[in-house]
Formats: sequence, structure tokens, C-alpha cells
Amino acid sequence: EIKEARAEASRYREHAKAKDQAYQAAIYPGDAAVQAQAAQYASRSGPAAHQAQIAQPAQVAASPQLPTRPAPQPPAPQPASSPRQPPPQAQTNTKSSSGPVNPSGDLGVLRWKGRPVSVVNSMIFKASNQTYQECLDRQLFGLPSGQWKNLESYVRVGETVLFLYNIKTEYIEGVFIATESPGFDLVVDAWKGSHKPQGHMPHIKPNLQGGSPFPAQVRVQKITNWNPIPLFEIEHLVRWHGNGKTFDLNYDYEDTMAIVNVIQACNDVY
Repeated sequence: EIKEARAEASRYREHAKAKDQAYQAAIYPGDAAVQAQAAQYASRSGPAAHQAQIAQPAQVAASPQLPTRPAPQPPAPQPASSPRQPPPQAQTNTKSSSGPVNPSGDLGVLRWKGRPVSVVNSMIFKASNQTYQECLDRQLFGLPSGQWKNLESYVRVGETVLFLYNIKTEYIEGVFIATESPGFDLVVDAWKGSHKPQGHMPHIKPNLQGGSPFPAQVRVQKITNWNPIPLFEIEHLVRWHGNGKTFDLNYDYEDTMAIVNVIQACNDVY
């Protein structure tokens, strides 16, 4: 069942990418590069990828289907003489809320404060054996000061899904949600006693302001009752760097829901 869930998540990503390329092709009919890329994804995902609504992925055993967002309606093609215009910016829900756990069984339907979460994106935070439990106890995730701009611009209250990865055990836990906007040194003594630089973890320079070694912080709440799973279950979904040891922290909606899909499927099986 886990293999089926992982395969389903990969197919879902391919469909989502093909759908996006078809949308771009409709917006820029005269752009040869866009048309070529759309054709490439169409050949990989099949002609159904060019439909306005991509078919729902096949149902995973013991798990409900992963919902898909409705396809945006492309605007009328621009005349050949008109300058190329960027696609319209998607509107996002700016409401914020917080609340109880999400019962296992609602695949892809995350709830917070009794309402479905309007998922926009996600971020993976990393912790060592020494800092992991403090993250959970304080309901606080942190990053080095160099990641402050990324955190501040990327995380949206009630809309950004968060995961916590233990770099020592190589297990990842979720789903968490940001309950407040990110802040700098929200808890100045956080991880001061538990953080000890290790060989397999880049050395974190001391906070020049005398605060936390991870001053780029966000308050979180876990909204599922799922247990951590081995990272290898989603290693095909994360974007690895050239060294093969580290990976990106930020993920879009499609990648986020694919990761959520696999985490829940693993919890249903384990």
C-alpha cells in the first residue's frame, strides 16, 4: 500500500505539472519554448493532462482520494502584436485560524479550528536529536538568521503546512501549521542549551544579538495525530541538492499535498 501511495503521489505531480504547462500554452500560443515544454509534459502524462480538469488519481487502498484544485480558466489569447503579459496572480485566502487535530482518514483534507485549511505551500524544518523535542515542547520552529528573509516571505498563517525532520534519525513528522506570522528571536533563549554543532550539520554561527542560535522563528501547532515516518518514504518527492545529502526547504501546493498523501498512507499501514 505504501508503494501504491508513493506511485500515486508521483503520478499526481506529473499530472499537475502537465496541467500547468497546458495552461501556460493556452496563455502564450505564440511562444515556441512554452509550446515545446507543454508538448513534452503532454507526452509524459498523456492527452488527459491537457483537459481543463485533470482526472482524479486512482484511489489508494485504505485511503480516500487526494483532492485537486479546480483548473483556472485561461484568459483570451493575446494578439500576436501585443507584448507578452505575465499570467494573472492567483488569489489566496488571507484568513487565519488554529485548532484541533485532523483525524486519520481525511486524505488531503487538513482541518484547523474546525475548518478546512486552504493550503498554499509548505516548508520543512530540520532539527537534531538535541533540539527536536524542544521544537515540539515549545511549539516553535526555527532557522538560522540567514534564512530569515525566506521564512518571513514564504510562511503564511493558517495556509503554510510545516514538517519537522530529524537529521539524526532521518524521520520526518507532520502535519504542523503556522499559527502566527514569523518573527525574529520570538523566544530568545530557545535552543540555547540544547543546540550543539555536529559534524553532519553545518555549524550555526552565534546570534550576534545574543539571542537564539535559530532566531528566524515561527510558532506552530500540530493538526494531525500522525506519527513520524522514515524520510525514504518521500525521498522521491523532495528536491535534493547536488551533494545528495541536503534538500530544499520550500515546496509548492502540489508537492505539499503529495507529501501529505504519503505520510498519511504510511500511518494507515504502520
